[in-house]
Amino acid sequence: MPIIFKILRVAAEKCSYNGPLWNNIGMCFFSKGKYVAAISCLKKAIYLCPLDWKINFNLGLVHYAMQQYASAYHFFSSAVNLNPRSSIVYMALAVILTSLNDPINARKAYEKAILLDKNSTPQLYLNFALFEAKQGNSDKAMEYLKQFENMKRKNFILPQVCHCLKSLLSKNQNCRYSHRLNSAHVV
Repeated sequence: MPIIFKILRVAAEKCSYNGPLWNNIGMCFFSKGKYVAAISCLKKAIYLCPLDWKINFNLGLVHYAMQQYASAYHFFSSAVNLNPRSSIVYMALAVILTSLNDPINARKAYEKAILLDKNSTPQLYLNFALFEAKQGNSDKAMEYLKQFENMKRKNFILPQVCHCLKSLLSKNQNCRYSHRLNSAHVV
């Protein structure tokens, strides 16, 4: 058993009514792929701190990892209501709405996330570019990909991520930017 679990077990024995502690324990289980244990700990955390947006967000992540999209939507929606100024929460909501085949509301959630973002979240632009590419909107996808690449240069993001998106866009038969994608330089 990793040392962090031993430390958290001692902490839980001394203070079992601490929501953030149970949140941390749950996310440790999540990192080990033990989703049922993670949900159990996070449910205890949310029972203790029902208005903590981070716990709701983490429950959404675990449910998303288990492909329980309706449950993930419930918790991400709660996180949005509890913290309406977080671009990351809106991005997660958009990803879930995409998984639930609701592209109209997913696009609205992405747009809201971009309004809230201060150009500090590159993955937001990457996810929006992927979304637009899958929807067949090559122009918009390229626009967000360019923003992502500009942020990538500033923040050093792995080149493999760009290659994945470029290959997705280049597979699109109607993509008029395929020549740019093939000649683009990824650092």
